[in-house]
Amino acid sequence: MITGHLPAGYLATNLILKRLKMPVSRAWLFFGMLAAILPDFDLIYFVFQGNNEFGHRYYFSHKPFIYLALLVVLYIVYLFNKKAWFKTALIVFFVNVFLHFILDSYFVGISWLWPYNNKLFGLVELNYQLGGRGMAYFHHWYFGVEVLLWLLAGALVLKNKFKK
Repeated sequence: MITGHLPAGYLATNLILKRLKMPVSRAWLFFGMLAAILPDFDLIYFVFQGNNEFGHRYYFSHKPFIYLALLVVLYIVYLFNKKAWFKTALIVFFVNVFLHFILDSYFVGISWLWPYNNKLFGLVELNYQLGGRGMAYFHHWYFGVEVLLWLLAGALVLKNKFKK
């Protein structure tokens, strides 16, 4: 997934807030969309560090175990303060981060078993004969999923804008 994490985060955050009967605000949407792209912040380092021999999905920000450990710590913090906003923040944040991992698991994969195994587990390896990893992606039906996410998010934005 190249840009689909952002609209997926928008859609997921809307759904979560509605299920929790919380008002959908710009702050919550921004927070959810930021969480949805957070694992890809490693791309900044990946692009500028110069050694692109290994993919950015081997960096720590793409390790589900790191986020599970963080979830345990933050859940313990929540048990001591029991604030409704903190619970909502935990749900929005971790649903969006793990949605990112699920979407990335189709192509190339994610190190789901790290720290025990650093292997990327994915469903499809791209055909590099189509002009490299990027070009092969645009020729695959999964790119249509990305376009669909943008269309759905755009439709929801318009619906919410004209509902008021």
